[in-house]
This record gives sequence, C-alpha cells and structure tokens, in this order.
Amino acid sequence: PYLHMGLHIAVLEQLSTDRPAGIVQAYQRLIAQTADEHKAQHMMVDCLAEQLWLAQQNQQPPSETAYLNALQRLTEK
Repeated sequence: PYLHMGLHIAVLEQLSTDRPAGIVQAYQRLIAQTADEHKAQHMMVDCLAEQLWLAQQNQQPPSETAYLNALQRLTEK
C-alpha cells in the first residue's frame, strides 16, 4: 500500500507543478474520457509505475517524453 499511495502522491505533485509539461492536459483528457478523477489518477499511476520500472531496468533516468506518450496512448483507446 505504501508504494501505491506514494505513486498517487507523485501524480498529485506532478499535476500541481505541471511537470512534466503537459501532464495537466493529459489528466484533463483522461477525466473527460473516464468521467472519474480517481480512475484517471489510477491510469496515470500505472503509467508512472511502468516508466519507473523501465528506467530501473535500463539503468537510466525516467523519460518524461515516454511517460507523456504512454498517457497520450491511454486517451487514444
């Protein structure tokens, strides 16, 4: 539960600073698509967790571009 809540906090921090740039717009698109802020946040948490895992596996810093692209793909479905 700590990791899950930590990811929620990370998403809320990202939204409060719009970093990476464009994340607020991605969040708004997800809310429009799902009509549920909590579900939209869960979708973002899943993308963030995957990007952090990939960064760890590749021994590189997380890619903001890849993260935003993953969020964009969610609204294309």
